[in-house]
Amino acid sequence: MNYHYDLTGVPDWAKSQETQAAFPNVQADLSTAKSATTTLVQTKDAWQVSTE
Repeated sequence: MNYHYDLTGVPDWAKSQETQAAFPNVQADLSTAKSATTTLVQTKDAWQVSTE
């Protein structure tokens, strides 16, 4: 399964220049939409994210 997500409700301290200088990937992580992939497994009751 592929999915896309945006980070919302990010606290002000994460947007500060000090935080972004200390953690350079924070700025990139906050500026663009992200995508990821996971595997879902159908169980008897529901779909669950695979841990394997």
